[in-house]
Amino acid sequence: MRSWRCPSSCAAAETTTVFRFIALALPFVLLFNTTRALLEAGQRFGIVNAIRMTAGSLNFLIPLIGVLAHSSLPAIVLAIVVARTLAALVQMTLCARLLQHPVFSRAEAATLLRFGGAVTVSSVVSPILVYLDRFALGRLVSMTAVGYYSAPSEIVTRVLVVPGSFAQALYPLLSRSDDASARAARAMVQGSLKFIWLLLAPAIALAIVYADVVLRVWVGPELALHSAHALRILLAGILICSLAQLPLTELHARGRPDVPAKLLVAELICYVPLLWLCIRSWGITGAAAAWSIRVAADALLLFAAARLVGGRGHVIRLGREAWEPLLMLLVLGGALAVSHAVRAGQAWEWSAAGLLVAAWLVITWRRMFQPADRHLLRLVTGRLGGEEGN
Repeated sequence: MRSWRCPSSCAAAETTTVFRFIALALPFVLLFNTTRALLEAGQRFGIVNAIRMTAGSLNFLIPLIGVLAHSSLPAIVLAIVVARTLAALVQMTLCARLLQHPVFSRAEAATLLRFGGAVTVSSVVSPILVYLDRFALGRLVSMTAVGYYSAPSEIVTRVLVVPGSFAQALYPLLSRSDDASARAARAMVQGSLKFIWLLLAPAIALAIVYADVVLRVWVGPELALHSAHALRILLAGILICSLAQLPLTELHARGRPDVPAKLLVAELICYVPLLWLCIRSWGITGAAAAWSIRVAADALLLFAAARLVGGRGHVIRLGREAWEPLLMLLVLGGALAVSHAVRAGQAWEWSAAGLLVAAWLVITWRRMFQPADRHLLRLVTGRLGGEEGN
């Protein structure tokens, strides 16, 4: 820390203390993530979500309380470290109950090391792919352009929470190898793809058409003027990226994390010149276009790889029926664009948009969802209602 430039000796001492606390917390952060994975493998999602919500809330509440109480920065960081440590210990205790008689196996340890090595490669390359466009914009255009681009990019990436939740719940089922589990997994994955499409497609179509309105309300008119086109392109890419979370999960569940890792490395090699060319030509819009092209290519490669690796046991089936919802979405987007262009007043415009989305949802529900899918949704919502009632 001595080589860092700090405004005063007091600030340097505080920073050093904070870094020491963070270093002490690292083992418990790793323990927290490991025990969470074990609980998810045991399908204890209710416990996992309760602990994550509590720990996540404390990450914001502790600094707020510390500021109101005029506490020092090291004291606030120490309190966060203690809270994270307690959460990790709670999860470890629950894992000990779940795994009553754990046995060490050299063969399993070697398998885990190979699996972890491939996941590590993905974990290193993936953030580079995520943030490379911002560094390139800062280098090739300006830091102001980075600001105009970061706001829509941050909005878009939050969408991945939805498919991530489905993928997280499906992973334990996809990891099983018996025939009954394979049939159940195929039905659950196909249903998940439909539900992700139903939840995200109309919202993204609305956001694409009304991108300028969304940004104007969210971050102000100046940023909306510069970022609306980039947001539209990023939203189109994130819809494709959302569907790709399921084949990615299938590859990991089948013990082949090396395939996504190799794809990411290949994408990085191709993405750098594409990003440079697009930013040089179109600036912020070019960065968004390069990102969307990359995630679309990534999705196609993941679907193809999952099919090749899975063979006859492949659980994701995309046939001709996949084109119909896409065409329906294009029709919805076109109708929304026409209603937005008419400029007959906000009341008429939003009423028309609501009716169009409602009609799309009804048609999609009837065309895409089989009786088994509808029964599954009613069963899930009924169970949730019963839990709330209790």
